Amino acid sequence: MRVITFVSPYRHTNNYLIEISPKLYVGIDIGTIGLSPIRKFLTESNGSLQAYFITHAHADHSIGIKEIYDYYKVPVYCSEKCSNEINDARKNFSIYTDEIPTYAYNLPFEILEDGAEILIKQIPINAYHVSGHSPGCMVFSFGKILFTGDFLMLKDKTPLNFPNSNKIEYYKSLQKIIQIQNQFDVFYPGHGVSFHSIDEIDHIQQTLLKVPFL
Repeated sequence: MRVITFVSPYRHTNNYLIEISPKLYVGIDIGTIGLSPIRKFLTESNGSLQAYFITHAHADHSIGIKEIYDYYKVPVYCSEKCSNEINDARKNFSIYTDEIPTYAYNLPFEILEDGAEILIKQIPINAYHVSGHSPGCMVFSFGKILFTGDFLMLKDKTPLNFPNSNKIEYYKSLQKIIQIQNQFDVFYPGHGVSFHSIDEIDHIQQTLLKVPFL
């Protein structure tokens, strides 16, 4: 399974294409880089986009999803809360910056529940609800790879001071993923470089010492 990373100029967000089988690709948070690089890559590789997953609704992860959907018309998967937040300019935060247009998208999202498994061309993809950074956050596993969005990042602390963030929910979500982390060999975050274990994240280890119920 091959992972291709595009880094967008806006907030340096990682946009991922995953080659789940030869020339068949799934996207994660690919809207931020825009349609043109994705279309160029898929055209040159003679590949096709099969589906698109969104980790959470914040603008640096969701702004370009309508452009991608309008062009490819593939299923767009996310949590129900994420879909509602994307359709609210205040909750996706696009209203608060002049760097990007304000938007609200009401697309025909495919809603995923916590623990859902989806088959894309017979390849299983699992979704886990990890609220805290935002109410609708999800992480997605492809075999032994986990795509974590802003839930886990190697160098950057997950922001938990936004109006719709919740520290207690984040700590509960962290506990859930720690319990299954040994299923994964590599973690691909929403910002920064990949890593191989939650144990590598110094600020998470400090959190584990401070929060009694973890």
